[in-house]
Amino acid sequence: MIFVGGRLRSEEVHVGWDEIERIFNVIATFAVAVAAISAVVQLQQIRRDRRRERELETKGVAVTWRSLETPTGVERGPTVWKLELSVSNPGRFPITGIRARVQLASPVMRIHFDGSRDEPVEQLELAHAVLIGGDIRRWERTVQVPAGIRPLDGCSATVEFREPDGTSHTNEW
Repeated sequence: MIFVGGRLRSEEVHVGWDEIERIFNVIATFAVAVAAISAVVQLQQIRRDRRRERELETKGVAVTWRSLETPTGVERGPTVWKLELSVSNPGRFPITGIRARVQLASPVMRIHFDGSRDEPVEQLELAHAVLIGGDIRRWERTVQVPAGIRPLDGCSATVEFREPDGTSHTNEW
């Protein structure tokens, strides 16, 4: 319907199938292009998120320490402490070649299960071949400490390990 000279007139508009097909082809091409661009952006975002997640998992490999048995404080002379040292792998993949070093506040003498003692050291070293994803490796160490010293005060640690692709990492705590 069109409005001509104050009157409403009906006219037929002829559009061929070729024109309609061309219009639909343009619309379809545009829709496919938008979908392709959207897919590429989403894939980039997924890859970026996975890379960031892997970095956080790698940085999350940690050394922790705590006292399992602490002297009461009334002892005279050297005291005996039982320590728990741990390495945790929060990631999904295993890590290998784990070496942890825990720097203590003062020299300690390790006491072995058979009662033998090592020379005094300020650093405890721990090693483990493979730690699967989501796991924790714990070590217990009994040490003799000079009187009045708390071996875990001001403690620090370093853990070195390799990812499955062979990349080496060192985290400090």
